[in-house]
Amino acid sequence: MFKEIKEVTVISIGETGVGKSENGNALLKKKDAFYISDLIGSCTSEINLKSNIINGIKVNYIDTQGLSSTNDFNEKYIFQFVNFLKNCKSGINAFFIILDIQNPRFDSRIQRMLKLINDIFNNPKYWNQVGIIFTRCYKECFNRKIGENNYKISIINFIHKLPGCENINPSIPCFFVDSKKWETDRSTQSEYGKIVKFASILQP
Repeated sequence: MFKEIKEVTVISIGETGVGKSENGNALLKKKDAFYISDLIGSCTSEINLKSNIINGIKVNYIDTQGLSSTNDFNEKYIFQFVNFLKNCKSGINAFFIILDIQNPRFDSRIQRMLKLINDIFNNPKYWNQVGIIFTRCYKECFNRKIGENNYKISIINFIHKLPGCENINPSIPCFFVDSKKWETDRSTQSEYGKIVKFASILQP
């Protein structure tokens, strides 16, 4: 009898150029799962899902378009995003807000995305399944405390202003990775292990 493989699905949202696709390659431990480029601008033109088996868990990573590449959050993007979620048979275990630690911005596009997600799920408990991944955490060139204290608190304060979320207390765990060095950087490898573990204990 075959042992059933546990399945975990995560989705990333964030500005253009913060490293969502590169983060997906690192999380999945596959160099070519998603196309990446060193050019300025978005490489992802549509929502895309790739998978890999990691430590006996099937991990699905959903890569989304960079928000500034969507003509200020147009209807086509919203329709594609909502439709994709509705047709995702495995459900979503965790949502990750991707921020570049070297230039972190919690701007109006991400805020509008969080409002949309809150409307889609219409359940304050959903926010317990959200985390932040800070990319480009180069060794000795980033401040973990600033990420956790400044940006995490800003996001939680914003969530409290959303309908039905006034009295919730989401943890919003933070993870710090250098996606380019996922094969050699032990700290980054440890963080990706924590990311998969966080997602795997949540019901989709």
